[in-house]
Amino acid sequence: MNTRLFVQFVTVANAENISEAAKRLNIAQPALSHAIATLESDLGVKLFERHRRGVTLTEAGQTLLERAEFILNEIDSARDAVREKASNPSGKVSIALPASVSYVLARPMCERIMRDYPLINFHLEEGLTGNLLQAMRSGSLDAMIDFDVNVQNEMKSQALLKEDLYLVGANLPSEKSEIEFKDLSAFLLHAPGREHAMGRALLNYQQSTGISLTLASLKLAVHPMLQLIEAGLGYSISPWSLIYDKVAKGDLQALKIVEPELHRIVHLVYPRLREPTAATKLVIDILKQEIKAAHLDGRWRGTLLMGDE
Repeated sequence: MNTRLFVQFVTVANAENISEAAKRLNIAQPALSHAIATLESDLGVKLFERHRRGVTLTEAGQTLLERAEFILNEIDSARDAVREKASNPSGKVSIALPASVSYVLARPMCERIMRDYPLINFHLEEGLTGNLLQAMRSGSLDAMIDFDVNVQNEMKSQALLKEDLYLVGANLPSEKSEIEFKDLSAFLLHAPGREHAMGRALLNYQQSTGISLTLASLKLAVHPMLQLIEAGLGYSISPWSLIYDKVAKGDLQALKIVEPELHRIVHLVYPRLREPTAATKLVIDILKQEIKAAHLDGRWRGTLLMGDE
């Protein structure tokens, strides 16, 4: 006895006619008659009285109908519960974002998760990429954003966005929109060390162009660095995602770096062998949607590398 036999039995009982039930089930009448005969044989009882106009339930058939309808309803309820779980999953999800990415994505992501998926226990970590990758390897993170990655065997990555990079400061010429890489050497730049993505990117460009940049001896976190720059104490290299609102308010100016253009590839990084939960998949999908939204409305400039997913 299986679920399909229950469905066929209940359909015949409700139709009171095997031919009509076969039409409803979209199967051949002989096949349905054989299925009902098999069910009666398995149970060792007669389920239907057959007559010229159709069939009617026996007492045993009426008892089975009540139980079969209960079982099928329970199966439907279980299916709905599973689907609800998939559409409104629960559990802990830990995602790590570098500060520049968190600045543009943290609020819209958290708003959506709080509003639409309150059962998800969402942990959003922020920090420099060199530190976050170690946390990923330790298993305390489900996914992270990194730049220009060369992942190891235990990790997988997906390119999401090629972000443009800008020279940013408090007193840059407003009549210009671009600056050549060779001209950056005239500016005192606050930048992280080579253990972090921005530091590695700047080192690579210096080596490829043969141009040395003037780097400040201070090594600061992102937000203290921005405070110094707003106060006129140096400059930095930044993606648009970190400075778009400050440029709009006039607190900072930004020049796109060209010849060569400076950019970084934004990657999603996640464990290769750890199967993501439904909640993790949903949060990652929200992350991608918010990146697309930030790119579309100009908060994050660059080239989108994701297709229509």
